[in-house]
This record gives sequence, C-alpha cells and structure tokens, in this order.
Amino acid sequence: MEGIRKCLLARAEKGLIHLSVQTWAAQTFGLPFSAIEGAILEMGLLPARYQRSQQSLSCRQQLSLFRGKVAAEDWGATSSRNWHDLVSVISP
Repeated sequence: MEGIRKCLLARAEKGLIHLSVQTWAAQTFGLPFSAIEGAILEMGLLPARYQRSQQSLSCRQQLSLFRGKVAAEDWGATSSRNWHDLVSVISP
C-alpha cells in the first residue's frame, strides 16, 4: 500500500487527486476503485469529485462518510419532509 500512496502523493494537485489518476491507480495496482478512494482520504487528500463539498466537510469527515453505511427502509408512501425518517446511518 505504501507504493500506492507514494504514486498518489506524487500525482496530487493542490491536495486533490483527479479521476483519471484514481482510475489509473486502480488498474495499475489491481485494486477496486473504492480501495484507491479510501487510500486517498486516509492520506488527507481528496478525490477531485469531492471538491465541491470541501468547503463544508473536512477530509476527516469525508473519510467518515466514506466508511459509513446507509440503510433505507421502504415505509410506503411518505412525504418528502419525512425522508429523514427513512434513512438510518450506521457507523462502522
């Protein structure tokens, strides 16, 4: 994993890793895309696609969301204002 981290760090631009770099790393190292994304976040960098939310969520918070799991239950017809009742966030 250290080799992956070195390669990603060398290709980071202003703390961001572009999608093309993520794709390249997944193919080169034979790992799932999600494993590369997790490594990026663990290094304190951000995948470029997260750039819009970097003003509201820290890298640490992004990592927490990345590791989290969400379960949605179908309660039948409900209004959109009750959407928060449908989603349960389960921490890892």
